[in-house]
Amino acid sequence: ITETDFSQLGVPAPIMGDPPRSPSSPYTPTTFHRNESINTGSVEDEPLLAPTSSRLLNRAGKFNVNVRGVPFSRHRRDAYHTLQDLKWWKLISLLTLYYGTVNVVFASFYYSPCLFGGEMGIGLESDDVAPCSFAEAYFFSVETFATIGFGRRNPTTPVSSGVVVVESWVSILTMAAISAFMYHKLARASKLRHSVIYSSVAVINNDEYFYKGDSNSGSYTKGEPCLAFRFCNLLKRQLVSTNFRLYYYEELPGPELNHVSTNSDLFPTNSSLGSPKSKYGPDVHFAIYEMEYTYPYQIGRMRDINLPTPLLPLPCTIVHHIDKNSPLYHTTRSGLHARKAEIICVLDAVDEACSDTLQVRWSYTSDNIVWDAKLQHCVHRDGRTGQFIVDATKFSNVFPLNSDSESSTDDTRL
Repeated sequence: ITETDFSQLGVPAPIMGDPPRSPSSPYTPTTFHRNESINTGSVEDEPLLAPTSSRLLNRAGKFNVNVRGVPFSRHRRDAYHTLQDLKWWKLISLLTLYYGTVNVVFASFYYSPCLFGGEMGIGLESDDVAPCSFAEAYFFSVETFATIGFGRRNPTTPVSSGVVVVESWVSILTMAAISAFMYHKLARASKLRHSVIYSSVAVINNDEYFYKGDSNSGSYTKGEPCLAFRFCNLLKRQLVSTNFRLYYYEELPGPELNHVSTNSDLFPTNSSLGSPKSKYGPDVHFAIYEMEYTYPYQIGRMRDINLPTPLLPLPCTIVHHIDKNSPLYHTTRSGLHARKAEIICVLDAVDEACSDTLQVRWSYTSDNIVWDAKLQHCVHRDGRTGQFIVDATKFSNVFPLNSDSESSTDDTRL
């Protein structure tokens, strides 16, 4: 993967090629590919990222779902939001077509008396009557619709005056609708999601702290497998009223894939469901599970009151404990890959500057998870001003753990 590939994802390129740390020296950052053995340093020729087309959530944070067979009447009933979802070039093209069509329609009304041997009813500044010309009728319609008022053309008959009244009213309604529509499209908070960055990889290790105990009493400990990743707000303006959720998506295998290891007691395989063959392709049986996580440390209050609230000025590290209630329990890297498993992150927030609600989505597949590694520290303090510094160039960097232990493989169970 190249630095250009990371720039397309909106994340900084990690520093590559640094040597792993030794037990007697401070850690040194390094980055590994999907099938790299953390301890041996061997790398298979596979990309860091899975093809976008195979993901449920693509790298732009949009769901890779195309709904077909929807009656056109449903789009017509909600034309406003249907138009809001159009790309800019499609929207501008549609409005241009509407503008030209409306003027052609009203020009046809102005020109219609000429079809019966009469006059158009459009006078010129020289007190002459405009000749029967569709071009004259069209440009008069444009002047009326846009309230330009050059003064060269004016209505001279009751029929043309009546058409002017109707066209001016249509113009007022059109301009009001387009102004409101364009404002809402420009003010949509969808672009705000680019201000939040996720680490391009997640890590699995035994060195993360997690909560162990019931909702009233317990403690933070480590030494068991945990999944960890982080995200942060890159802009100075703050996001408030934050809410974070974590999901696990997998495709349920058929009988030929029953050997793929998973926590079958909690998540049984339901591949016996039959359905007629679809014209769009093979059926997909899937399941989505909610995943628990830890952030931040919650001490002295019941954990089941509400979910923890991320504090976005500093990087937020989310930790998911892989216990018997986790969909990752007893699975393997090859098992995650075979099931097209995807860990989906959803962050909801409100921008304090304009009070817009935004949702930032990201996902990790088996190709984006580094085993036996930990995220590198990226927060520092300026020695001169005392200000906190978040180094975005280190945001997706990881360093290896257990460099002297047995190598991690695709069949290593959690």
